[in-house]
Amino acid sequence: HLLDLIIGRHSEVEGLSLSRQNVVAGPGSSSFLTAFAFWLRRAGYTDIHYVPPLYHTFYFLAGSLGINTIPVTSHHAYEQEFTLDLPSRQSVLMLCDPIWYAGKCVPKVHIDIIAGWQRATKSLVFVDGSFQYMKWSGERSETTAALDPELTFRLVCPAKTLATPIFRFAYLLHPTKLHDDLLFLYES
Repeated sequence: HLLDLIIGRHSEVEGLSLSRQNVVAGPGSSSFLTAFAFWLRRAGYTDIHYVPPLYHTFYFLAGSLGINTIPVTSHHAYEQEFTLDLPSRQSVLMLCDPIWYAGKCVPKVHIDIIAGWQRATKSLVFVDGSFQYMKWSGERSETTAALDPELTFRLVCPAKTLATPIFRFAYLLHPTKLHDDLLFLYES
């Protein structure tokens, strides 16, 4: 079964212990971003924080649903001036890793800062990792695997990784307790 293969890959490559309640698979990234936006609204979130860039479709959809998008920095993660101004309370943070238009990953030091903040505040983190697993260095794991799986959404699009844009396929790793809600919204 496809979900078992996805779970097995993340177990082997990143040491994650996932179940079928942590994965939804489907035809492309945009539909998962849409389902997440609807989930945010239904869950009562009116603000989300983000590390630029934010995928334009999500930015537009969030605004249409009355969700404010608040940047936590004025620079991109690969710039020397990059610093994070994360909220001190429980919230939602979105980031792209890798930064799709630049082809650069968010440096591990910043992922470590986000992971510590996530543990301290119990905040949700959504990683638009549509282009993850494209490293030419041979490294097989992603630094965002260090984020708490029960507080993290990771969007992965193997069709983009394999440069096969005609065949649409993506999957979303997500907290177990949100599986039924996400699956309902995604299928709807």
